[in-house]
Amino acid sequence: MAKVISEFMLKKRKRSEEGTLVKKEVAKAVAKKKSADQRLIFKSAEQYAKEYES
Repeated sequence: MAKVISEFMLKKRKRSEEGTLVKKEVAKAVAKKKSADQRLIFKSAEQYAKEYES
């Protein structure tokens, strides 16, 4: 027996899926930016330590 799903629910499901995809893309971008920032911070700290030892 096939279920009948209203047009409203289909549209809502589609919006939800699109929103989820956008959130995942944003999360990936944020993670990539955070990773790059952490590398930069670590390199700056290493450089400071080398200068301080000299």
